[in-house]
This record gives sequence, C-alpha cells and structure tokens, in this order.
Amino acid sequence: MSLSSRRLHLLALVGLWLTVPLTNVSAQDTLSLINDDTQIKSVRFKFLGSHVFGEDQLQEQIMARGPGWTDRIRRRFDIIPGIAAATYPFDPIELQRDMVRLRRYYRRNGFLRPSIDYPATQFRQASNRVRIIINVDEGPPLAVASRNVLVDSVSTEHQRDWEKLLARAPLGTGARFTDFDRIQLESRVRTFWRNRGFAFAEVRTRSDVDSVASRVDLEVSTTLGPLARVDSIAIQGLTSVDDEIILRELPFRRGDLFSANDLTEGQRSLFSLNLFRVALVEVPPQDADSLITVLVRLRESSARHVELRTGYSREAGASVAASWRHSNFAGGARSMSVSGSVLSGLFAAPPSGQLARKEYTLSTSFGQPYFLARDLSAQLALTGSVYDDPNLDTRYRQAGITPSLLYEILPFRAASVQYGFSQAEPLGTNVLLGKLGIFSQDVLAATFTAGQLDNFLNPRRGWVVRPAAQLAGTVLTKDVSYTKGSIDAALYVPLTRRSGFSLNTSFGILLPAGPSVDQSDPETEFRFDNIRFYSGGANDVRGWGLNQIGPQVAQADSVTTNPDGTFDVSGARYEAVGGLGKLRGSAEFVFPVPVLSSQWRGAMFVDFGAVSSRLIRNGKGQLQTDLNGQPVLDDRRFPAFQDLRWAVGTGLRLQTPVGAIRLDLAFKVNPSGHDLHRPDDEVLFNMGLVDSVKERAWRRLNFHLSIQRAF
Repeated sequence: MSLSSRRLHLLALVGLWLTVPLTNVSAQDTLSLINDDTQIKSVRFKFLGSHVFGEDQLQEQIMARGPGWTDRIRRRFDIIPGIAAATYPFDPIELQRDMVRLRRYYRRNGFLRPSIDYPATQFRQASNRVRIIINVDEGPPLAVASRNVLVDSVSTEHQRDWEKLLARAPLGTGARFTDFDRIQLESRVRTFWRNRGFAFAEVRTRSDVDSVASRVDLEVSTTLGPLARVDSIAIQGLTSVDDEIILRELPFRRGDLFSANDLTEGQRSLFSLNLFRVALVEVPPQDADSLITVLVRLRESSARHVELRTGYSREAGASVAASWRHSNFAGGARSMSVSGSVLSGLFAAPPSGQLARKEYTLSTSFGQPYFLARDLSAQLALTGSVYDDPNLDTRYRQAGITPSLLYEILPFRAASVQYGFSQAEPLGTNVLLGKLGIFSQDVLAATFTAGQLDNFLNPRRGWVVRPAAQLAGTVLTKDVSYTKGSIDAALYVPLTRRSGFSLNTSFGILLPAGPSVDQSDPETEFRFDNIRFYSGGANDVRGWGLNQIGPQVAQADSVTTNPDGTFDVSGARYEAVGGLGKLRGSAEFVFPVPVLSSQWRGAMFVDFGAVSSRLIRNGKGQLQTDLNGQPVLDDRRFPAFQDLRWAVGTGLRLQTPVGAIRLDLAFKVNPSGHDLHRPDDEVLFNMGLVDSVKERAWRRLNFHLSIQRAF
C-alpha cells in the first residue's frame, strides 16, 4: 500500500470512528481498532419509516459484501483440499464511496434528500470482523406537479393515438419522478412519431424542480422534422449471403414511408435466419431530409451449429439429445438439421406403481424461410422413433413424414398448419398386442399462438394463449380417425423484482370418428394410447406422477401363491387409461429465499386437474371387464367437477446460465381410491384374492426433480 493510500485509509478510519457513536460499548469494540486484516461479517440495511426499495436492490448498488450461505458451507469443510471460504476484507474508503453511490441512486429515483449512514455498525476485535448496518431514511419523493408535452402539430389521423399515448405514458401528475421514467417518456414520444414517418423526430425534457416542496414541473418539447420516405437501403458485412436474401426479409422497400417499427421488425427477421452474429438495421448519420438512407450492418456467424442437451426427470431418468444444423444449406438461407434424442430410463425413480418409460428418436428436417411471402416459412421433416411406455402398455416403432407451414404475424403471434403421415408397428409379446399389425395415421393439425411476454424462456410478465386443433383420418387412411381440440393459457404477474405470480390452465376434447369410435376395441385402444388426454406430472398436476390422474388399471406380469397362503405379485404397475376430455389448472407464487443466493427461488403452488373417463366397478369395488378382458369404461367427453383432483405444494428453482433445476414436493388433497393403494394390492383385490385394500397415507406425497442442461 502506497503512502498516500495509507493516509486515505487512516483518514477514513478516523472518520468512521467519529461517525459511529460509542453507545453500548459492552456489545462491541471501538472502531479505532479496525485494521487492514478486518473482514466483513455481514451487510444489512435498516429502514427508518416506509421505503420503496428493498435490501436486494440497494445491495446491488454498493461494493461491500458479506459472506453468504455457500461461504458458511465452505468454512465447515475447509479442511478438504481445494475447498476454501472466500475472504471479504473491510475497506473504510470503499464504504464511504458506497454511501455516495446509495445517495446518488436515490436521487436518480426521485428522492432528493435521503439520509444514509451507518451509525449502528458493530466491530468485534476478538474475531476482527465488522457488521455493517446501514440506516436508510428515504425522505419525501419528488412528485410531478405538472406535465406539458409540446409538439409542432398533430394531424387529425394521429390525434386519437396521440391522446392514448399521453394517457398511458409515465410521469403523470402526482407520480414519483425518476430519471428512468423520464427516459421512458422521451423514448415513447420519439418512437410514436418515428413510427409515423418522422425519422428525425427529437424529444427534450426540461424540469423545474422545487426542492423545498419536493415537486417538479415537466415540459417535454418535440421537434418532428420532415416527413421521410426510404430512398435507399445499404447493406454491409456480407461474405457468403446474397443481398437479395437480406432485402426480402425487410418489411419495407424503397419509397415506403419510414417507420422505426419496420427497422426493428427487419432486424428481428434477420436474426431469425440464424446466419448472423450481428444484425443492425438503423438510420446512419445524415442530414434531415424527406428522403433517407437505411443501413443494414451484418456480421455473419458460422452456418453450422452443433448442440448437445442433457437432462433428468424421475419418470424417464437420464436423457440426452444432440442436433446438427446448417443454416444456409444449398444457399438461399435454407436450413437442414439432423437430430436425435434418447430417454434412456437410466437412474429413473418413478413414483410407486409406475415404471420408467423409454423413447428413441431420429429426425431430419429441411426449412425454407421465405415461402411465397416474407412471413411464411415451410418445413419438411422425416422422423423415426421407438416408444416404450409400460404405464400405457404401449410399445411400437414408427416412421413418418411431416410437411408444415408457419405464418408469423408478430412476436408471439404465429399460426402453423402441418400434415403428417406415419406408419407404426406394435412391438412386444402381449397376447392382445400380438394380434395387431402395422397401422397408418394421417393428421392435419393447426396451431395458433398469441400473447405478450417479457421473456419467452423465463417469463415474469405477460400472457399467452395457444389454441390447437387436429383432424385425423381424412386423406390417405382411416386406421385412426378423430377430431381433437385444446387450448392452453397462461398469465404472469410480477409482484416485486424477485417475486411473481402465475396462473395457467388448459382444456381439451377428443372426438373419435368412424371405426375409431369403439375405444374398447383392443386395436383402437392401442392406437389411441398416445392420442387420449392424460393428467399428472412435473409440468401438470404435481401431486401425481406422470399421467396418474384419472382411471388407472392395476396390472402385473405374474401372480403366484405361496405355501402359507400369501401371494407374490411380480411387475405390478398402474396403466393409465386417459380420457376424451381434460381440464387442468395451476396457480404458483415464486419468491426469493432469504438464506439462499439470488439464483434460487422458492415456490408455493396449487394445482388441479381431471380427465373425463371413469372405470366401472361392481358392488365390491372390483373392476368390471368385457369379453376381451378389457376394463369397462364410462368414456364421457367432459370432466365433471367432482372428478377434479387438487394438490398443494412447495418447491425450489435454480436458474443457471446453462439450464434449470426444479424440485417440487406436492400433497394430494383429495386422492381417489387407487391413489392410496399399491398396484400389487389392487391386482389381488380385482382378482378376488383379498377382500380389501390397505390405504397407504404416504402415497399422498409426491416429489418431482427435473434438470435441463444445454451445451
């Protein structure tokens, strides 16, 4: 440490000693004993009166840091080589700078006279650690007394939209003034006019502050400049992509009225080609004129991409997926991809009564981003898969071809239509399944997505609705015939910076047609195993395992009688029956966990769900079967309210840069009879070998763990 730095350090210590009153001397040592080796034990904030900002927001503004929960764990295991707790040296100069940072932060956010100090800071010489306690009194906020937005003139065609903008814009009368809201107000006014042809519109704000009364008068002046049209489009940075590809992705042409939204939309379209590392569509510096030049600046990325994803879920165990993609296959921004995925069943730990499912898939696809129109793209996919789910008593291999069209209207506004044709061959040695042969399936499907989300992968604010429809058995084959419709909806509401509330629900209905109407037929039952609706699982109603809500048929590979009269049941499991209709919903509150780092979130949730079918039982409660040995089913179209199953629970979320980890523990509020029965007990009861089935209270609980990771 240099001589000047030592002097500053000494002066800061003296200032600290003079600032903190010597009260409660027995509880702490004098701050004059702080030295270069002193460590920070903790940093806390104490608010005097009401406050707008939380501790986590203020902590982000300062440099002082104390050890977290991970450091406490490291300290307990620091005898292990390679594990050492981090150090947090105390710097009195940096603490003074932190006070300045906090005061500036408050002033930027509309508090002119915040009182921020650390008189309650405590020091213990024995451990040479200091506990920093920062007192915060925000004081009165700076309120907007008046807001006057000036513009040269507003034409009749823009008058109504202009009034709506002013009504919704920030910093209305009585609002707390902040620099952020001022910038937002200027940006909205500027964007409004630039979207209507005024490419050179400028906005400036003059504020008249009365610091005594904590009031501010705002005057926002707008200079529109000339109404402009696009005269030329300049493209920079291309090496292997033709200019024509770029021009066709832009939503404007020469002679069009200028719109800032068109520039943003063009930039988004260029990024969606997956060909560019940098894509900027902007107005370069030029004289304000009625004819302007638009500049497209690009930097190409590698056209070839390789991705590897791994994951884990209780029901399917470890999973792996790999893909290779060429984003400019044969030129013209056409894409080609080859991908494969494996649900291995390894290390699976499905809920009691279930077995691990397995799936192996290989596919290749070809995409054309500009198909007859800029917003319309086409794709052709070839797939092959092997599917094995003992919980549905389904095992087959399948190959198919699927051409599709996607029309993108706006972000989160897209419609797609696809037609798929596939052939499947049942596998296995089951007596009934052995009678089944290869069958074909053709499906015409349409989906639509509408919504507004702040983040597609991890939304905190907004809404989304996804209706979908399928029509099968209409063109090439009638082996499988049905009409199916569903709708999913979700709402996300942030409550604070780190907490939020979400609601989501879904409803679906399935109408078999033609030869598929008889769902009790063994062939039809097998073909519809993956078409019927199911409920339950980590992304559904979390009190139940995958597909465990609704009717379940207890099955076993074998039942043997022991000499003592007891029975051994081998391979006992529940087979989900599913239904022709489904209703599901969930409400979840996500919040920060005080003892964990900011990457962790806690969750509390309520889930509900039901499918529409019911199993018919005799007077003793045993399953009734038909002549084929199939359970008799009351297959209704709509779930009844009394069929709804409810679950409550709590969980943890860890968001990492390469994936997410979710842990949930849920409790069945109103389980059905079989939910509390082991499948082996249910098998013996349905065979008439035992008179009753013992309920297992622990089966009310269900645990979910899922891990997703991408490379």
